[in-house]
Amino acid sequence: MTDSTGDFGTADAAVRAAVEHLSDDLRATAEKAMDSQKQQIAAAARRLARALRGTAEAFATEDGAVVAGYAGRAADTAERFSDRLDRQGWRDALADLEVAARRHPELFIAGTTAAGFLLVRLLAGVAPPPPGER
Repeated sequence: MTDSTGDFGTADAAVRAAVEHLSDDLRATAEKAMDSQKQQIAAAARRLARALRGTAEAFATEDGAVVAGYAGRAADTAERFSDRLDRQGWRDALADLEVAARRHPELFIAGTTAAGFLLVRLLAGVAPPPPGER
């Protein structure tokens, strides 16, 4: 009778190596997708900053000075956000988000709630109409 424990040990090591390789591949794919998303978010923030700059310039009269000031500050914030996303990796961005959420949980909850409502509105606008309403 042969000792089969050696066969199990070899098979176990092979399975572990395969799982580790698969895990590494999945992690690399996820990181690549997240980097792509990060770049898209940074580009959207830059577009938002340009739009806000245009709004600030449009209201840069005496009557619209208050609106122009708010729009200008919002544009500055959007530009800083996009620059920061360009400079740092997604892990750093998530770490910064976690720190901000711990520092100001009420703002984090309000912001995520607002983002959720916005996302629902965007998705509702894209959804096809129900079959009876065509």
